[in-house]
Amino acid sequence: LTSEAATAPPRHTRNRAPHDPFGDARGRPLLVDVGTAKGGFIKALSTERAEAFTRAKQGVEFNLLGVEIYPPLVRQANAWVRANEARLRLPVHFVSANMNVSLESMNLPNVRAVCVQFPDPWSRGRHFERRVMTPEFARALANVLPSGGELFCCSDVKALASEMYDVVAANDDFIIDEATYARVG
Repeated sequence: LTSEAATAPPRHTRNRAPHDPFGDARGRPLLVDVGTAKGGFIKALSTERAEAFTRAKQGVEFNLLGVEIYPPLVRQANAWVRANEARLRLPVHFVSANMNVSLESMNLPNVRAVCVQFPDPWSRGRHFERRVMTPEFARALANVLPSGGELFCCSDVKALASEMYDVVAANDDFIIDEATYARVG
């Protein structure tokens, strides 16, 4: 066995779309929105915010992938993509997965940015293990993101935002952009 074959996940654990959702744009960098829900952020980036997003990324156009654990929301979001195909300025697709257990086995190509925005706080003690940003998930993100890749985390629950900051800061593979953090919190 080569080292690549030895470390590849078993075929049955790979999350593959029945078609290539990015087609000719396959080589572009990928932004992954974890816990995308109805996909509002990704939908905006693919339509009315596409030009501003591309400018902010020094003219580099991204593929956009929304990942949500709840399949009915993914079906609705992909239906929106089909219905709005003419409006799309950036390639977009949605998949259903539990990123805390599936991230590394998904073999996502060209991941350059990951967003974890407004995750459920799961404030009750017995639900604490349901939180998205854990030390294990931060390690998985570090394994998937290349050097220079970006991780964006935010929450409207201050305690959860602080906890996410602490989890990411405790991982030596990440460097906190303190200037941006001071500006946007």
